Amino acid sequence: MIDAGLPVVLASDFNPGSSPTASIPMIVSLAVTQMKLSVAEAVTAVTVNAAYSLSRGHLVGSLERGKVADFVIHEFNDYRELGYYFGVESAEQVFMGGCRVHAR
Repeated sequence: MIDAGLPVVLASDFNPGSSPTASIPMIVSLAVTQMKLSVAEAVTAVTVNAAYSLSRGHLVGSLERGKVADFVIHEFNDYRELGYYFGVESAEQVFMGGCRVHAR
């Protein structure tokens, strides 16, 4: 799909029947390790592509002037580590609407 130029969207679809996880880091890890996406492709799929799939790309999904600043700062040396570690709390800080709401 990516090679064909189609935007890929990933989400947790949290429900007890077929997707019993709400963990986006786990979804990213599964996409990288099992679906052979690069970490950049997986992160794009759970952020900006997901936002545009819900017709909210003009408001959220990327860090740009005029958009709502919801983001997480993880404790990694390289963004690609996000695709390989799940089940470990890696979030150092969480921001919603540009305001820090959590710090470890």
